[in-house]
Amino acid sequence: MEDLSTLNAGLKAALDSHERSLKGALDKLDAKESTLKEKQEALAATKLLDRIHANPDAADSDLVEVNAGGMILALRRSTLTQIKGARFEALFSGRWDKKLQKDSKGRLFLDVNPVCFQAIVDHLSELAIASAENPASPPCVGDEYKHILGQHLELFGLCTTSMPESNIVKTAKEAEWLHEWLEEERRLEPLYRGSRDGLSNNAFHSSCDDKGCTLTVIETTDGYVLGGYSNTPVVGTKPTKLFLNRAFYWGPAFSNLKVDESKVFVSSEIEVFRVSSGETTLFLTKGVPDVERELPQVEPFTQFTKDVNEALNAKQNRLLQLEDAFEDETGAFEDERNFINGFAGGDAEDVIALNVNGKMMTTHRATLQAIEDSVLARQFDASVWTEQGIGPRVKTWTPDDVASWADNIRGVPDIVGMLLKANDITGPELLAMNMERLEKLGIERYGTQFLLLEEIKGLKEASQNVVAPIQHSPYCFGKIVDFLRQKRLHSLGLAEEPVLPEIRDEQKSRFENVVRYYFPGSSANLLLGEAASAPPHANKRRKTSEET
Repeated sequence: MEDLSTLNAGLKAALDSHERSLKGALDKLDAKESTLKEKQEALAATKLLDRIHANPDAADSDLVEVNAGGMILALRRSTLTQIKGARFEALFSGRWDKKLQKDSKGRLFLDVNPVCFQAIVDHLSELAIASAENPASPPCVGDEYKHILGQHLELFGLCTTSMPESNIVKTAKEAEWLHEWLEEERRLEPLYRGSRDGLSNNAFHSSCDDKGCTLTVIETTDGYVLGGYSNTPVVGTKPTKLFLNRAFYWGPAFSNLKVDESKVFVSSEIEVFRVSSGETTLFLTKGVPDVERELPQVEPFTQFTKDVNEALNAKQNRLLQLEDAFEDETGAFEDERNFINGFAGGDAEDVIALNVNGKMMTTHRATLQAIEDSVLARQFDASVWTEQGIGPRVKTWTPDDVASWADNIRGVPDIVGMLLKANDITGPELLAMNMERLEKLGIERYGTQFLLLEEIKGLKEASQNVVAPIQHSPYCFGKIVDFLRQKRLHSLGLAEEPVLPEIRDEQKSRFENVVRYYFPGSSANLLLGEAASAPPHANKRRKTSEET
């Protein structure tokens, strides 16, 4: 009996240990579930706060007026929101309408190149009426604007890495990795697929011989993916031997893999692509694709009975999926909010209208100040901006200016000007007037109040429509603004560093002169390149100085 008591004690200890272990596993999963719920609730609360920026009456049938760099468009909201999940769709969705920057007319302002924006909306307009038999053409512009169009497509989230026609490379993430591995912009044209063309030397060579540079991708029966790139064309009909310049190895689900050289792989699929120079981005026509990510590897539960292990592992895997989905949702929301705040938010007073030798342009004040200490940045500094432009600068008016303005309004008694001056009413205070405030100043007659308020309304509109004159070539100044736009977006983390502008041969000399005028000294090299020539006539001026 004593032995039995000892055994019972041991059994009880084992059961207690088992229960503690099971409780620990359950507590661990419950803690993860609780943490995930807290994160989800916090994100939902943040989204709820941001609803104050939404237009509750937004509808697909709305006509949205847009000032795109000075070009005015009116487009249906439904046309602009076809690419679901893209930044472009978020911009026009109505979710942020009250936060978006407007111009003086209340139109949505976008600091973009008008030519490239027109190409995008032309494509979207065609997409709205396209079909599988007659698909929409992608956005297109002239060669000198292609890089700007590419920048805009990336900014608006309207392009993705091109997907090769493949049974092995199945997700956007895998395609992106493959293009990055190739290091340069490459187009992949399918040449051969074993499951389709047959796993024979004749089938392989008939499809792949003399096709130039190739990429071979092989999937094994145990889920590994391997392959390589060759810049030597495939030639001949003898048993195939691939001469690869570089090779890659992926584990299951495209994870990193350390290859055991003694391991034998059995292929389940083999594909060969011709590799050529070309764009690897595609314009989206439906929506932002879901990018499948490999879930974190965790130790499965194996220490309990089969049914308990299966239940625990099922919950653990589901939590991993939900956490991954939450990360996607959080990342998308934060990206959307950062994009709106950085690119599309702001005050109307920072929308600068320009008359560039007769051509109207509109840009953001910060764009014109993207290169500090330049002539352009100083010209549009907010502290001196009030001294420039075409139109009444009401906000700078003194009480004398206000009184003089009132004295020149037909039908308004002279006493009105005297009352305004006696109360030291300045320009900004005049713009803030209403009937109640006029009455407090002693201007009590309704007819006089109506006349004054109508004139004040005209002043507000006129003062908001100040246009700054720029006496330079519209072509050259437009190229400068395009560069500065990209530089500003780069500073906001929304774009890559700007590339040098592409300038027509007949405009290069004029462009350099305009650049050196606005960006004297070494700052001109930002737009002209480090190898830019010396300023025109520099040698001649130096010689004249020496002779003098």
